[in-house]
Amino acid sequence: MSAETPERAIDVSAATPILTSEVRALLEAAPDAMLILDASGTIVHVNAHAEALFGWQREQMIGHTVEMLVPERLRRAHTAHRSSYMTAPRPRAMGKADVELFGVRADGTEFPAEISLSPLPTARGHHAVAAIRDGTERRRVAEEREQLARTAHALTLRDEFLSIASHELKTPLAALQIQIDNLGRTARRAAQGGPIEPVIAKLDAMARAGGRLHRLVAQLLDLSRINGGHLNLEIEPLDLAEVVLGVAEQLRDESVRVGSPIAIDTVTLALHGDRLRLEQLVANLLGNALKYGAGKPVSVQLAQLGDGRLRLSVTDGGIGIAPEHRARVFERFERVVSGRNYGGFGLGLWISREIVSAHGGTIEVESEVGEGATFIVELPAHPPSPSVHPASAVASG
Repeated sequence: MSAETPERAIDVSAATPILTSEVRALLEAAPDAMLILDASGTIVHVNAHAEALFGWQREQMIGHTVEMLVPERLRRAHTAHRSSYMTAPRPRAMGKADVELFGVRADGTEFPAEISLSPLPTARGHHAVAAIRDGTERRRVAEEREQLARTAHALTLRDEFLSIASHELKTPLAALQIQIDNLGRTARRAAQGGPIEPVIAKLDAMARAGGRLHRLVAQLLDLSRINGGHLNLEIEPLDLAEVVLGVAEQLRDESVRVGSPIAIDTVTLALHGDRLRLEQLVANLLGNALKYGAGKPVSVQLAQLGDGRLRLSVTDGGIGIAPEHRARVFERFERVVSGRNYGGFGLGLWISREIVSAHGGTIEVESEVGEGATFIVELPAHPPSPSVHPASAVASG
């Protein structure tokens, strides 16, 4: 609506003969701004609340189309909607949930509008009654309520995470302390001529506990970096098969320990990516396969796709994932199995998803309960620029 006063001013009493004095009194007593429009969208009646809401005198509105009260950028669309409504008028409430509507005041300021329309048959044809309310306060309250809900959810996640973190960090720390105590006693016996093998076994157990602590702390650091939008990628040319083989070699002892041999079907796959992050991705996927599919073989396949993308798939023969949980496993702190039997923060797959997303790729899982799982990663040969991941997906989590 233009902020300038319309040139036309029409006598109110002459413009609204379709209303009885009783109806006019009812409209004046209504708690909302009330307009009556004829079939062409021309305003034929205005109450005092409408004058106060829009900042025009009723004489300045009557005789003009209702689009004068609509922001200029929306007038063309509003005209089409209004014409459609008048061809088949019916009671209708708008502007609360289904669609955003806006009104404009005489001074040019806009406000969110909540509008209820009702048909008004008259001897002069179809008219419509519009009840209009400023939705600014309702919107503010709704936004505050949503913010409170988000805050409450964040606090719940924080408390759950602190509980999980304290448990997960305490477990390897306790194991490490026990092994240190045992190592001291075993080493003293070895120094007096006892066998050395128990000392080596204790050192191996300490290394495993220390490695678990290292991985947990690394996940916490990654959580902080990704939430802060600082997942930096150091891009370099590399061979994805070489990355996979290197990670599998690092996990060889763990593979032997849990009885899950890793079979790798590799082809040379050249791409540009962050070597450390891709190693972390592969380690997460292979580590999960060894954890949830202990005692079953793990299969890794690499393939070059026809559209310049690369595919990495990791298959285990483990417990599997129910269909309703497949998407959830990629969210923060999500563990779809008992934390008592399978430890961890529930961050590994979420971090993997962020690494894949930063490289411009996708990750998904195919699985059935009791039949293992296959995690499928597809990556472009060249990641998108910039090389700093914006972590947009994290801000909604």
